[in-house]
Amino acid sequence: MMKHALYLELLLAAFALFAAPASADETAAKTETTKTKGALADYVETPDQSFAWTVRRRGEIPQGTWCELTLTSQTWRDHAWKHQLFVLKPKKLRDGGRALLVIGGGNWKPELEQPPAAGEEVPGQAAMYAAVAENTGTPLAVLLQ
Repeated sequence: MMKHALYLELLLAAFALFAAPASADETAAKTETTKTKGALADYVETPDQSFAWTVRRRGEIPQGTWCELTLTSQTWRDHAWKHQLFVLKPKKLRDGGRALLVIGGGNWKPELEQPPAAGEEVPGQAAMYAAVAENTGTPLAVLLQ
């Protein structure tokens, strides 16, 4: 479950960019772990040194704030899996303990590893995702590639 835990850690870290800190007791009370055995569990629990993420840019929109991350989720058969992750936080949260995750398609572009060019805009679907976050009052993460 290590790789799944890393994804969870990434999403939690991304949301922490926007959220107020919670106490350690509150966090520990919400955490539950399970142990699984077998070849798949061994593979998933194996640490992957390629896992990393960086904030590429962040900004404000009328509906709230957003952040773009680039991340490498894993290396599998000598191929690094790279992604673009957008996190949107609406101005009015209904429940800060929940979030929506949208997994989209696309292809990784090496230029995403560079700082954004002057005037580079967020993807065209950003307005739609911002509206979903605003209408639900829920932070939204959009994982591409």
